[in-house]
Amino acid sequence: MKSWKEMALAAVALVVCAGQINAQTTLRFKFKEGDKLQYQLEQKMKMAMNVAGKEFGIDMTQHMDMGWIVGKVEDGVAQITIKFGKAKMAMDGPTGKVEVDSTSTEEPNDLIGKTLHQVVKTIGGLEFDCKMDATGEVKDAKIPAKALEALKNLPGGDQMGDLFSEEGLKKMIQGGMILPKEAVAKGKTWNQKVSMKMPFGKMTGDIEFTYEGPIEKGGKHLEKIAMKPQVRIDADPASPIKLKSQEGKGVALFDNEAGRLLEMTSDQVMEMSIEANGMNLNQRITQKTIVRLK
Repeated sequence: MKSWKEMALAAVALVVCAGQINAQTTLRFKFKEGDKLQYQLEQKMKMAMNVAGKEFGIDMTQHMDMGWIVGKVEDGVAQITIKFGKAKMAMDGPTGKVEVDSTSTEEPNDLIGKTLHQVVKTIGGLEFDCKMDATGEVKDAKIPAKALEALKNLPGGDQMGDLFSEEGLKKMIQGGMILPKEAVAKGKTWNQKVSMKMPFGKMTGDIEFTYEGPIEKGGKHLEKIAMKPQVRIDADPASPIKLKSQEGKGVALFDNEAGRLLEMTSDQVMEMSIEANGMNLNQRITQKTIVRLK
């Protein structure tokens, strides 16, 4: 028979284990007036297309700097000025390779180069104000009318849905993640509604987030959050582009002690068909996006 001491120790061990299993973590952004955060966005995209039995490929990369300058903070809600810095794009395809930089004063001679150069020059100088609460939700974004007009006037901008809109920019700042209001334990999930007009229809649904617990990386204690989009596309009958399938996943690393997003990585694969000149073209797009605090 076990002694009362052994039974007491076993009971204590069970309580400790239960406490660890059910440990709750409250995830929150923390803002302090005068803080300056520099994020870098990197996106790599591969497009493979089959035309009349022949395979064509296009590789695209995009780099963008985005600064947050924290102003007045009241009740956990911060006034933030967003400044887009240097932007670069590169495209490598059947017509050759094109590279453009928002800081370059020389405009490429070819049509594709001119178009991409106009895009990076417009985005590279963008600046606006917004408010963000402790869950990361962006509110009251005040984007100058001149900037919105410039985005709409980009080549093909009127066909890009919400990507170059006020709502699209808000989603870019949030990084697609809003923290839960309640404390979470490992394995806990929460959903975030998404709705965005795309070139080929309207995307609606949820992003499912799962708290995977604390990890150590680079000497920092971080919180790992998995992401999985569960969305559908309501196709625009008038669009020549039809989305056949879409899937994605991602991981966010959040520094809860400092109260800021440290890194977010997402992968997406889309299968589409495009009707052009009486032909039906199949296209596969794989895209990897990384947002990282510099």
